[in-house]
Amino acid sequence: MIAIIHGSHRHGIHWRVTSILAGYLQEQGNEVKIIDLAEMDFEFCCGVQVCQDGECVFKDDILSKIFREVILQADCIYIVTPTYFNMPPAKLKNFIDRSNALLPIFEEKSTHPLFGTWVSGEADMESIGNNSRLLYEYAEIMGWKPCDEIKEEVLLENTELDKNRILEIAKTLHDIVR
Repeated sequence: MIAIIHGSHRHGIHWRVTSILAGYLQEQGNEVKIIDLAEMDFEFCCGVQVCQDGECVFKDDILSKIFREVILQADCIYIVTPTYFNMPPAKLKNFIDRSNALLPIFEEKSTHPLFGTWVSGEADMESIGNNSRLLYEYAEIMGWKPCDEIKEEVLLENTELDKNRILEIAKTLHDIVR
């Protein structure tokens, strides 16, 4: 199963990218779960470190359910996100912080999901690259397998998306996960 995390707080360019990726992958017979952070209301990480036993203190909220039912089951985790001040948006950062509860579980697993990103921004490529590096460092901490073949960094100089490039990434993602 491929988990695509829509890391933006609104449905704009990144939602279109998420939809194109998911549509292609589903057409090819892949099971795809979209985690749409824009539509979710979940608690902020409170940093009490209770999660070190593998379960977040907010064990009954939507995010904990997604961690158990999607992230822990995924063959590939793919994040589509904008760049704000060289970083991911607040909701995605909170998702990352809350996923700390999964560390002990991933440390014991014998297989780990592939990881890729579609990161964009309007400032400059250095800013986008910084965000991308942060996300790849996160993946490495989680024990996921970063895959450069499905890593994309895009400077949004206008609202035009290169749909063909998005489909190329989707095809590569499909081929790698298959």
